Amino acid sequence: MACLPESGGCERHRTDPFVAHLNKLEGAEFIHQACLDVLYRSSPQPEALYSDCSTGAEIVIERKTVVWPPDYAVHHQNDHLIADSLSEKLRDLAHGQPLTVHLDQAPRMRRTELSSFGHEVAESIRASMTSILEGN
Repeated sequence: MACLPESGGCERHRTDPFVAHLNKLEGAEFIHQACLDVLYRSSPQPEALYSDCSTGAEIVIERKTVVWPPDYAVHHQNDHLIADSLSEKLRDLAHGQPLTVHLDQAPRMRRTELSSFGHEVAESIRASMTSILEGN
């Protein structure tokens, strides 16, 4: 899910811009050496190691994402699960036309209930489809 923070894999694409900014501010020449958390998977490691060849200085970067409120990511993922469910259940209704379904944030429910909720919403849309296509 691209709109939420993901972990795992080399995060150099996230740390390089910071190091470029640091180099500019400090007049340094740090360059990427290794994705430590990928290289040493069996133990916790910072994301990246950079070194400045002209001075021999090294820095490691640990990147963190703060998500608030604490349960935001779980509930946002619920939104995606419902959207995926609706997309699957309503695919045949669009007939190649763009249609939009707008729902408020998914209710706070367990994942096991999400499928039923998605099914209910899809059935409600199906029952109203003639009126929807007529613009009513």
